[in-house]
Amino acid sequence: MSWIHKTYLSLDTLRCLAVSMSWLLLLTTGALLAHEQGDESSPELISISPTTKPFQDSTQALRQVMGEMLELEVLYHNSDTTKDEVELKERWYRKRDEVYTAYQAMLQTCLAEFLESPNERHPLAAYLYGQLKASVKRSEGQGWLPIAQALLDQRYPADDIISLSVQCCVANNRFDLARAPYAKLVEEGQANAELVKLYQELQSMERAWQRELEVQTMDKSGPPLPQARVHTTKGSFVIELFENQAPEAVANFVHLA
Repeated sequence: MSWIHKTYLSLDTLRCLAVSMSWLLLLTTGALLAHEQGDESSPELISISPTTKPFQDSTQALRQVMGEMLELEVLYHNSDTTKDEVELKERWYRKRDEVYTAYQAMLQTCLAEFLESPNERHPLAAYLYGQLKASVKRSEGQGWLPIAQALLDQRYPADDIISLSVQCCVANNRFDLARAPYAKLVEEGQANAELVKLYQELQSMERAWQRELEVQTMDKSGPPLPQARVHTTKGSFVIELFENQAPEAVANFVHLA
């Protein structure tokens, strides 16, 4: 396989985490990226020194798995056989999942250390803000609500912190938390056209979420949902079908199975 055909593997590296492989080197010096690589502005380097053991341990764990993933990438680009390439690619994707898990753990310990003394740990707040902003920009606000709420509660000095917070609320179906700050943004003219439209749809989204919760309750209390087990050369997996949402499609699928 040519180098050109292999490059997609490295281009995808940690894109979902808003960090790059260069972060591996930055972590060794205690510097963290405050903004997403590839943003309009150059990433801002924030010098921090984790003081709590959980934050130190999670940072070390993240550095470890990132190094292992980088090693797999180097091996992949230097592999000689298609068999090796396939195996290394599969190992790389598994390792990427480990990096994501380690990244999330590091963020939680970073947040905990920041909240211990928020007035004294501005670099941590700036780092969390940069990661939050990059994730919301990619429409990946799920899981970021605790960080967004913490920065909002501590009055982090950024013009868009309220906007980021309410977008996280919506992404996590916490419409109760989003309503008041959303209204403030719209009334004060601080919301862009996209946010205004989202605010107008807030009530319908909340109703849709309530219906979803009701359907989930019905599914849990009713008979088992139809399932289809699919066998492949790489293993088997189960597809669970939600008949309340698409009864005709479910019936057709079960008939074919």
